[in-house]
Amino acid sequence: MMRSVVKLDGDINFGKVKLKAVGRFSSEHKTPYLRRLENAAIAQGGRAFVNDQYNEAEIREFYAAFPLTERIKVQLGKQQMPWGEADFFHATDVVQGYDTRWRSTLERENEETRNPTWLANIEIAFPEVDGNLQLIYGPGWGSGRKVVNNIDLAGGRFAGTGYHGVDSTLFTPYNYHQSSGDTSDDTWGFRWTGNAPGRAISYSLLYYHGLNYDPIVNSVATDFPSFKSAKAYGQVPANNFGEIIYPRMDTYGATFNADLPDIDTVLRGELAYQPKHQYNIGSSFCALVGPPPACAVVPGIGGILEKSTVRMMLGFDNTAKWTQSVFGTARPGLWTLEVFDRWITGFKDSDDIVELFGYSAKAREHQTFLTSTLTLNYLNDRLKPSLALLWDTHYGDTIWVGGLDYAIGDKWRIYSEISLNFPRGPTKKSANDITDRTHLLSTGADNSQLLIRATYQF
Repeated sequence: MMRSVVKLDGDINFGKVKLKAVGRFSSEHKTPYLRRLENAAIAQGGRAFVNDQYNEAEIREFYAAFPLTERIKVQLGKQQMPWGEADFFHATDVVQGYDTRWRSTLERENEETRNPTWLANIEIAFPEVDGNLQLIYGPGWGSGRKVVNNIDLAGGRFAGTGYHGVDSTLFTPYNYHQSSGDTSDDTWGFRWTGNAPGRAISYSLLYYHGLNYDPIVNSVATDFPSFKSAKAYGQVPANNFGEIIYPRMDTYGATFNADLPDIDTVLRGELAYQPKHQYNIGSSFCALVGPPPACAVVPGIGGILEKSTVRMMLGFDNTAKWTQSVFGTARPGLWTLEVFDRWITGFKDSDDIVELFGYSAKAREHQTFLTSTLTLNYLNDRLKPSLALLWDTHYGDTIWVGGLDYAIGDKWRIYSEISLNFPRGPTKKSANDITDRTHLLSTGADNSQLLIRATYQF
């Protein structure tokens, strides 16, 4: 990757009214590697994806913020709306999707990958009970991929293992306006935040009516050898085979954050309940591609199954004083630990839910990850090494991320990072490989990364 970015961030205050605008202009040089991937996709009938997927010129944020009364604050316009307490895996951060096509999900500055949307955000203070009620409404402006999670399905550098140079949307194109979920539909939600009386504990209760931002494939494929069509989820795909959709979904959630000063630790957690969460099924489903019995195994093309799902996170942030004696840091470091679990309620193995569309591994009732990071501080915080671990507690897939942040004066910031993937089982080697056992953390197999980023602030 050779990427150049200019980001302009400005705000103007007119008394009580604040105007905020953020623009970003990105351009990529086609490295030999990226050129090979694009040419491979084109040779198979795919698209030239570099300009569409990586280059951009967009107004990322543009909003006005002002008080309506002493208790009510309003923010109108295109903005970012993070909800929750998690770092890598999100349970309650459901208002907006993320764009991980140009940068993987490991991007530490998630405001750079979050997709801002047009929202009306109203906050009402209730000082009598030390609480705050937030009401948000999205009119559905700027629909399409700018609303949902954008993952690399065109065959670029962050495509899943086995799909580099393969345009997965050839046979399952996007449909952003499907009957079960239209990205231009309005969305809404609320969040109550407060503090427990007499205790250093903050909490929130929330509800959001929006979309399942992860790509779900709606299909009318045929099961070999019985040739029974999979039932379409709402509107039948226009190509009579399959399409990527983003169905409507509700989320009920809660978060908490508790300060434990005696052990220099902040304990935090998230809980989200999503009734009728949509999943693809058919780990060895054979899709009809010609006159019977011609078929091809396409994991996940067997249809869509709804299962209520619970997502949970429990973690802590610890002021690690021991780093001063062990590593000689100028001040205590920061150690974080998170355990994240996705629980499919009413789970049955016979449901044949796939963990990831296009991969043969079945989902489990509980999908549990452990993540941990350690950040150290040297040279008056100008030099900050860090180490992060992501571990699939069942399958053993692991990702290690080492980072080094160096501030030079007031203007320059140099950041380097190495991300190493260690899958435990056999992973997909080509799009036609149906013997793989690829899981979420092993989709980056054979795709470790070394990153060096220089930033000039003016």
